[in-house]
Amino acid sequence: MMIAPAGDVTGGEAPIELDPAPRPETIAALNDRVYGYPGSFARTLRSLDDLDVCLALVDAEPVACALAHDAGGDCHITLVVTLPAHRRQGIASSLIRRLVRRGRERGCTTTSLVATRSGTPVYARLGYRDVGPVQMWERPAEG
Repeated sequence: MMIAPAGDVTGGEAPIELDPAPRPETIAALNDRVYGYPGSFARTLRSLDDLDVCLALVDAEPVACALAHDAGGDCHITLVVTLPAHRRQGIASSLIRRLVRRGRERGCTTTSLVATRSGTPVYARLGYRDVGPVQMWERPAEG
């Protein structure tokens, strides 16, 4: 788990094309593709209601996304993914900065996220600090 004061997650937002009307199916498919869980996100992500969504496009194709939801003044970032061919270009960092800026505009004073090992250095550069591990349990699909 990583946290930061929302005001500390600042910096430039890369000039990227954003999907003006992202759909749950697109976000789920991108996460399934990156994380290698075919159909897992598609089975669970049915709505984007109450979520702030940034979906980056390159040549009209989805390449990265990040979502946020507010809880008690915290802008929680989730479902951050970037296709391998588009990594190390600042896309995910820019999406997170946008989401946290918009969270501050809604009154959030902190931001949090659960980081993978590969994401931890990216988030640390944005100003997040590690506050300890989160243990996640997954129930295998039946069938």
